[in-house]
Amino acid sequence: RFSEHRFNLPLGTSRSFGMFEIVRSVGLCIKNPQNENYNIHHHICTKLVPMVDEITIDDFGKIELKTAKVIECEKVEKSRRLLRIVVDTGDERRQIISSISDYYDPDELIGKTLIVVANLKKAKIMGLESEGMLLAAERDDFLTLVTTDRESPAGMRIS
Repeated sequence: RFSEHRFNLPLGTSRSFGMFEIVRSVGLCIKNPQNENYNIHHHICTKLVPMVDEITIDDFGKIELKTAKVIECEKVEKSRRLLRIVVDTGDERRQIISSISDYYDPDELIGKTLIVVANLKKAKIMGLESEGMLLAAERDDFLTLVTTDRESPAGMRIS
């Protein structure tokens, strides 16, 4: 735990230390949510967050993001978290192995249009070949897959 006195940073600022960054911000704390009289107060948060290297627009251009329609989805045998997902990327079908079964049932993914990284190097996961990656947003114990805001055909390039 980092002492706010040790870093003496103004609120809303951060300071880099190698691969990590110290961030100071104002948070909201709610105590006793079962009680009608919520005890709500602001507090100062000081936390350590990993830094991510900046990339250039040319680096970003190397990533092929596409829309993909989920055709099949099932739990991977002998795995607690993995799903085997078959998607249509417009010109081919691909198998993607993803550790999202804590957040999604296989049946609820079938028919969804998701965003995938289409040019990721193939990888073996529990003996199964994964031919891409699903994009997702995650924080703490919450994960949501990145999808389109309306019905879209498979294979659309994201730019």
